[in-house]
Amino acid sequence: MSTIKSSAENLTLNADGANNDIKFQSNGSEVASIDQAGLVTASALAVDNITIDGTEIDLSSGDLTIDVAGDIILDADGGDINFKDNGTSIFHISNDNSGDVHLESQVSNKDIYIRGNDGGSTINALYFDMSDAGKAIFNSGLAIGGTGAANTLSDYEEGTWTPTYTSSGSGLSVNYNTQVGRYVKVGKLVTCTVQINTSSVSGGSASHTLRLEGLPFTHNNSSPGGFRFGAAYGWNNLEPDVAQLSGGMLLFIDDAGDWVHTNTLQTSNDRNHAYSNFTYEIN
Repeated sequence: MSTIKSSAENLTLNADGANNDIKFQSNGSEVASIDQAGLVTASALAVDNITIDGTEIDLSSGDLTIDVAGDIILDADGGDINFKDNGTSIFHISNDNSGDVHLESQVSNKDIYIRGNDGGSTINALYFDMSDAGKAIFNSGLAIGGTGAANTLSDYEEGTWTPTYTSSGSGLSVNYNTQVGRYVKVGKLVTCTVQINTSSVSGGSASHTLRLEGLPFTHNNSSPGGFRFGAAYGWNNLEPDVAQLSGGMLLFIDDAGDWVHTNTLQTSNDRNHAYSNFTYEIN
């Protein structure tokens, strides 16, 4: 027989007999029960401003803190953990059933950032640009095979430059058919290509040396720098054979080992061709 009794300030509800539960009803319908093991079953549970209902835990205001003495374990047999902001899916962690883990930014063209604290300042250590096919952008270089400066690639760049014939003196005037320069910079090494030819030249002098300027970066003069032309034709007398790097320019040397002077430039159209590629070091 089930009983309700009061003893001092305690109220005891007793469902007597094996497998009998304590049931709570409202208007004739069961809304909650407690079985013999103490399991409480209810259609919903409200504690302060937290409501547990079906498959949801709702908090009407403020933040929710989960504080445990051990670890927090998320175990989803479906293999998916979804993060939402006000109902909008923003991030997804999934298992593709083979054991691989997928991290997915779910909003179109929104990036994934990895951040940290560097001496008290928040930095973007690495982010993936989803609007550019997931390009990885590092904040401070990429270390390969070690952590020192010698192992760190801190810069990569591609671009164009405009090669120009100049003089060590005054009076040279040059017009061009072609001025094409391209470069790839990896760390301190710059690899350039050059293609140049002229449509007209005036003011050449036997006392002024010829230069090629416009290099994208200044050469480190403490390191050797020079190369042979892949092709050079359409010049007066001895055409350039070798170029020597000096700061932000190239100085020409002819087949005889002498400096090329500006009077070596031919004055007519489609002349003074020079083609090459070369690599040099910068500071």
